[in-house]
Amino acid sequence: MSNHPLIALVPGLLLLLASGHVAAQMYKYQDEDGIWHFSDNPPPGEQRPSQKDSPPDEKQVIIHRQGEEDAPIFEVSNTLPMPIQLEFSAGQMQNMRADPPLPLRKVIGAGSREPLTRFAKIDPNAPWSYTYRTRFVPGNPAAEHLTGKPYLPPFSPHKEFSIAQAFNGKTSHNSHALTRYAIDIPMPADSTVHAARSGTLVEMKTGKLSPERRQKTFYVRILHRDGTFGLYAHLVPDSVKLFTGMTINRGQVIGRLGSAAEGKSPHLHFAVQKNVGMQLESIPFEVTSLEGTPQTPKTGLLLRHPL
Repeated sequence: MSNHPLIALVPGLLLLLASGHVAAQMYKYQDEDGIWHFSDNPPPGEQRPSQKDSPPDEKQVIIHRQGEEDAPIFEVSNTLPMPIQLEFSAGQMQNMRADPPLPLRKVIGAGSREPLTRFAKIDPNAPWSYTYRTRFVPGNPAAEHLTGKPYLPPFSPHKEFSIAQAFNGKTSHNSHALTRYAIDIPMPADSTVHAARSGTLVEMKTGKLSPERRQKTFYVRILHRDGTFGLYAHLVPDSVKLFTGMTINRGQVIGRLGSAAEGKSPHLHFAVQKNVGMQLESIPFEVTSLEGTPQTPKTGLLLRHPL
């Protein structure tokens, strides 16, 4: 996950600005680098006064700006069904200081509202302006992966499929941390995909599995009780009859596999991911054998469903 400007964030997620009272002489504008500017001086070129609120649709993580124009107080609301780690940093600060100082990083729980920082003028009689950036990453970096409990093969009971590409696979799993510890399981198109571990469905999206990928695909992300995420990719969008925030049980049907994936034969892309500190990465995991014992995924390994 790279640094993202205010309204171009982590794939599938959107951060918007919500401000309180705004005086007529206050100006707000976004430059070509995506940085928001707040000042008592008009922006270059056309003058555009500050808007009172951000667009009302698709608000998921909301920055609230309250207080006086030259002494704003910032809070954040996280309406997502998962915790996030938020980074709030300053850009150009003219005659302004922040308390607590920036940059700051803070974990915001699902459905919660938390204070961030407040700005104040240093010299009450001098001109002032400020800019800031903010981004977030899904998950809590303090989460610890629950080991010793292998993941269920993510397909139907009484089925068996071999892993075509495992950890650090040469085809497409060795170029980015998001996919380094993923596995690809070839399965017939329209096969049902099942949850490998229980959790909460937090994201359904058509997007790239990592930044360097050229093609997009439909995937589902499930938050496990230990704070990690299970990613299931190359699904048929209309086959997922679920909703975000829904509790998913181990072995439950998530959806069906698509007919093709990135020009290859039909396969399920599965990974376990974790926030390692403002960056989402895939992590090693184990799958259960037919006898119920843990085994490390390897290319060519035959997965047999124990149920």
